[in-house]
Amino acid sequence: MIDARTRHKKRPLLNILASFFLAFSVAMIPFPSWAETYRPDLVSVVLIFWCVYQPARVGVVSGFASGLVMDVMLGSPMGQHALAKTVIAYLASRFHKRISMFPLIQQTVVAGVLVFLDQLISSLIRGMLDNYAVNWKYFLGVLVAMLFWPWLYYLFAHLRRRSNM
Repeated sequence: MIDARTRHKKRPLLNILASFFLAFSVAMIPFPSWAETYRPDLVSVVLIFWCVYQPARVGVVSGFASGLVMDVMLGSPMGQHALAKTVIAYLASRFHKRISMFPLIQQTVVAGVLVFLDQLISSLIRGMLDNYAVNWKYFLGVLVAMLFWPWLYYLFAHLRRRSNM
């Protein structure tokens, strides 16, 4: 029989897994060709949030695992997203105390820089392997991801308060 304390400890993990599941689901939704450049990388935004606010539960290994899932889902070269997500997970975990103390607008900028770094690493790897030329439109999704940060921040902060994380 599961007592209340055990159930209480599993709830934060379920919230984290559910948020990643939803982010992966959004990543799989097909966008029209004109809107593809505006697709936000919500997996990176969710990863950054949990690395900053739950560094004991989500870190570099979670970044690597989420990157591998993205590689398999998108059919990209194995390790392309894994490397990029590992780097941003390391940076977010490494500086989590500083980032968590920033005001929301500054956190939005930091999240945007980290998502930009993710996109840059992925595009460099893709460029080396596929001779793919990246133009500036490729990075418009970073601005959309920055617009999502405050909304996701308030949603996840509410979840954290509710489940006593």
